[in-house]
Amino acid sequence: MKNIYDDIKSIKEIKRKEYYLIRNSNSSLIHEKIKLNVKSTLNILLNKYHVEGKYIGIYWPLKGEVDIRFIKDINNQKVALPSSSKTRGISYHHWSNNQLEKDSNNIPAPKGKDPINPKNISILFIPALAIDQEG
Repeated sequence: MKNIYDDIKSIKEIKRKEYYLIRNSNSSLIHEKIKLNVKSTLNILLNKYHVEGKYIGIYWPLKGEVDIRFIKDINNQKVALPSSSKTRGISYHHWSNNQLEKDSNNIPAPKGKDPINPKNISILFIPALAIDQEG
């Protein structure tokens, strides 16, 4: 007998595929509009929530995701990128122009750096597959 969680999981998988197709079929014009919206929203969020001297956690953009790596160039912000490990999970590490290597999920991550204490990250940006007009 199927339970409600199996139904939710199935629906979620279908929706995820649907939204990937939509996101990856957007024109470059739409991608630029999204990037401009994200940039202005990021500035508002940074001014409101970021604590001076702490890190801003960002992500390495995958196909179709908005690239927010420009944050590190705004007023020399301290930026952290995640690194995943099959044994230790996800941790964030300082990133400037230091060399990156592929982590356990094959995503570029800072190499040879100690993990940052979560208390030293004031804001964390995580990509979403889809959001509505209200965010």
